[in-house]
Amino acid sequence: MVIESSPRDEDTVTPQLQAENTTRERAFENEALPWVDDVYRFALSLTRNVADADDVVQDTYLRAYKSWHTYMPGSDCRRWLFTICRNAFLRSRERQWPLEETADWERDPMVAAATANDSSHDGMDDLLTRLDLRPAIESALQRLPEPFPSALVLVHLEDQS
Repeated sequence: MVIESSPRDEDTVTPQLQAENTTRERAFENEALPWVDDVYRFALSLTRNVADADDVVQDTYLRAYKSWHTYMPGSDCRRWLFTICRNAFLRSRERQWPLEETADWERDPMVAAATANDSSHDGMDDLLTRLDLRPAIESALQRLPEPFPSALVLVHLEDQS
């Protein structure tokens, strides 16, 4: 009795299927890969950590490649990738950290600076010129629940609507 083995899937790749895969890969390279730097900057703004940003970008592009058939040619690929990136970040964050308690607003440097009773300076403009606001802004962004930090970064830093 002779048992014939069925051919494996990779052995049965037709020329037409191979051509479709090549076309898909070229389309992905042309549409998605030019946005790697933008996606990385967005991931870094979300994670605030180089290694975590690298992981999120890798996960983003892996998911994008697997879902390339859902991408609508001619639409905004950058925005599509940002959405995947944000979702990858949220998934990684859910796996890594339990829910965090809300921060104590009295210890916020912005609140302390804004409520300081200094009569020698008038107005918010003077207050803003005396402060380095970057740490306070980053701290405030970290305390915001998603999707608010992502929205602020996308609108104000990445010029998205």
